[in-house]
Amino acid sequence: MWNVNGYSGCSSFLKTISGETDGFHIGKDSYLNYQGIPKETMHKDFRGECIYQAEVDAHFPQLTVAQTLDFAARARVRH
Repeated sequence: MWNVNGYSGCSSFLKTISGETDGFHIGKDSYLNYQGIPKETMHKDFRGECIYQAEVDAHFPQLTVAQTLDFAARARVRH
């Protein structure tokens, strides 16, 4: 069961399943595994199989919603 108070929990959930649990309180009785593979084994022997890559979003508060959508659309279209 996953419970994050006050946040949507998406990043916290992704960090946890990728093993980045620094700063998180994990109960003593909790057991994190990957279809039966213990966390320690997964992150020692299969390090590249489960990673978390944080996104860094750039926000432009001076743009209107229409300008932001127009920019996003133009950025995706081949020129």
